[in-house]
Amino acid sequence: MASIHIMQEKVVAYEAFYQVFPQVAIAVARGQDRLRVPIEGTGGVALVAGDYVDALEESFEIVSDHLLVDRLRTGEHAVQTGDFFSEKEIAEELGMGLAPDSAAMMALPAIGAPAPGGASRWKLVVGGPARQALVELAEADRKEVWRLLVGELVADPEGTGIELLGDLSRRHLVVVAGLRVIYRIDTTQHAVRLIDLHRREFLHLER
Repeated sequence: MASIHIMQEKVVAYEAFYQVFPQVAIAVARGQDRLRVPIEGTGGVALVAGDYVDALEESFEIVSDHLLVDRLRTGEHAVQTGDFFSEKEIAEELGMGLAPDSAAMMALPAIGAPAPGGASRWKLVVGGPARQALVELAEADRKEVWRLLVGELVADPEGTGIELLGDLSRRHLVVVAGLRVIYRIDTTQHAVRLIDLHRREFLHLER
């Protein structure tokens, strides 16, 4: 696995921990720092951003399963070779709308909200294998995933998910309805490329 970027570390004496914690915790949560507190006779404790821990755990779990890695490669190859579908094509096939209905918008204001800074909505591109996985979902799960895709994800793809680490860098992940939704962000085409979605319990334990 490739090396994983480690953010700048601050070392704080145990006695000063409670005085600096509120300020440092905010910086840590924003991914700007990490905090280490030495404790005699131990390796001490460290405080890192929750998103970093999530990304670390998800990345290790995915790369530990060769079937999941193959799924990602297949999904990315499909998009690269023209095996993909537009948001409109998927919506028509599934009988879904291109945006959440007004009731859903009122219940979940963040869904479908404008991108930060007034940026335009991102284009959704769905790879062939990801489309098949979406079609095969139970209706309730499919609707929940679709609402995420045409709502939060295309409004703010960077803020919605977490970026995976190591060999999986530049791939982003968000979990919805017990499913991992894995995508790439194409800044050149202003597009979100959906490359895979699968149950989190997909992990293949037998080698």
